[in-house]
Amino acid sequence: RLAIVAVALFGILLVTHIALQQSVNEFAFGCSGVAGEMTDSASGCADVTSSQWSTLFGIPQTTLGLIFYVLMAVLRLGYVVQRDDRLRLAALALAGVGVAYSAWLVAVQATQIGSFCALCVGSAATTLVLLVLHVTEHRRLRGVADAPVRTSRPEPTGLGALRPYAPLL
Repeated sequence: RLAIVAVALFGILLVTHIALQQSVNEFAFGCSGVAGEMTDSASGCADVTSSQWSTLFGIPQTTLGLIFYVLMAVLRLGYVVQRDDRLRLAALALAGVGVAYSAWLVAVQATQIGSFCALCVGSAATTLVLLVLHVTEHRRLRGVADAPVRTSRPEPTGLGALRPYAPLL
């Protein structure tokens, strides 16, 4: 349960790093922001975050990503505290939407921009990890819920099945 929260917190750090690198130095020191990094690999981050696709209805993609990860963390923390299954299912649905949207953004990088931002692809991979964790948890919990409930002792087998008839023998 807390693993999903931890991954969502990692996503918050990742999109915050992207936003800071873009606004502070426009990836002059590469995607990592470390001085001395080769900037050839950073051109993808700069190309993607400065393209026409870097916003949706005027909202930066990094802001949308931050909203996604914060909402995911809040839903999951709420589920951990309250055990309300609706919060878990809402987070599962949000993870599905996040993966679909991230896949579209990666496709845009490949087909429209012609360049990849390693950090953006890392965020897409993070949303995929969130979905995999949610689906795995959902299947596990559903398997527990679908398991037959025993209301009596198990029926004896072998010679134990003959025990009620022992006085007759």
